[in-house]
Amino acid sequence: MMHLARRELGGPTKYPVEVGPERRPWFEVGAFASLLVIALGCRLLAGPRNAVMGLDLADWQQWSRDLLTGDWRHFYAASGSDYLPGYLYVLWALGHVQQAFNHAPDAIQGWLPSTTVLFKLPAMIADLVTVAVIYGAGRRWAPSSAAYLAALSYAVNPGVIYNSTVWGQVDSVPALFMLLALVLLLESRPGPSGVSLALSALCKPTALVLLPLCLFILCYRRRWRDLFFFGGTGLATSILVFFPFIPSDTNPLTFVHHVFTVTSGRYPFLTINAFNLWVLVQGKLGFLSDANLVLGVRYAALGWAMLATLSVVAGLLLALRLRRFPGEEVKTVLAVGSILMLGFFVLLTRMHERHLLPALPLLALTSAVWPRYWLPYCWLSAAYFLNVWYAYYVLLPPFDHELGSTAILGISLLNVAMLGLLAVFLWPASRHLSR
Repeated sequence: MMHLARRELGGPTKYPVEVGPERRPWFEVGAFASLLVIALGCRLLAGPRNAVMGLDLADWQQWSRDLLTGDWRHFYAASGSDYLPGYLYVLWALGHVQQAFNHAPDAIQGWLPSTTVLFKLPAMIADLVTVAVIYGAGRRWAPSSAAYLAALSYAVNPGVIYNSTVWGQVDSVPALFMLLALVLLLESRPGPSGVSLALSALCKPTALVLLPLCLFILCYRRRWRDLFFFGGTGLATSILVFFPFIPSDTNPLTFVHHVFTVTSGRYPFLTINAFNLWVLVQGKLGFLSDANLVLGVRYAALGWAMLATLSVVAGLLLALRLRRFPGEEVKTVLAVGSILMLGFFVLLTRMHERHLLPALPLLALTSAVWPRYWLPYCWLSAAYFLNVWYAYYVLLPPFDHELGSTAILGISLLNVAMLGLLAVFLWPASRHLSR
């Protein structure tokens, strides 16, 4: 007979999960295997051999060769790379693999992945691991059926597939580490969480928006030793990853600041094809400088001010909910993390269309433990697909614009509205509204 059990999760968090026949090992193994098969099958059907941005692929190949043959301490000066060092280790590994493929016997050359497929593999593998994390974490915090549905929705998410498999972009890699960092922290594993968050931020700095949330969780639990482990492992990871690239005659802090500045400053525009708040400000897509002033304030500074305000509001909502419903830490933290990741995309300038992706795995997992979040998750998944699809074909000949300006403005407006809806969902007005 089905019954409910309680497991102690993430310090004070307790969430009832179903225990019964569906949780037998053979069932869980079969469900897990089916998710991976479906996720892999969708990506193979999407055609990983085709359709990659030639400029990106050329850069990745050149950087991988430079990392194999050159001096890492002069890599940035010689290559002009605008990537943070985290993903450069992946490119270095791919360079070794490609060298091995080039020296493979002729009899097996035809069976080996092409260069295009090889450089898409990290993002595709990250997608599969993200599906596994959503299912694994979800089944600990919610019924297995809800966890399976959430993981399945991400496995077949068209925007995610398009980004990693068709376009060949690498956003799935930092998104995986970002999700894993929050899951590990909720599971009271601060050391691995700090490592994971640092690795995500060292691939793309998006994950740094979750740092205040992680620190709040640790302070709320009053586990000061965990706070030390989280910060210490994150800092140590950052030093180890950056160290091989720091020129011997350069101040390390100056170098790190320079690399982050180059990464964030390459496209100083209000929006780079992202359907967000700044499309509404412009009235259309285009490349308007974010150094322009509104009421004497730069647009870029205004974006950061709005994100900072959102972070404060989200923190207050988090504190209110945890005070009123202390047993709902998991669902509340996941919801707040989703708000921050979506706010990063919606409110900041210089956003690419792909910068919405990190919010999707968090929203999928949130939907497993809090069903009301299915609505924003489904809409944002659809909006993300339309955004990456549009941007991809805008960048390729014959540069056709398949979406009209009205549709773009409508999608952008709904994306902004979803950010408000996520915050409204968190308001702890009553016990009824907490469900």
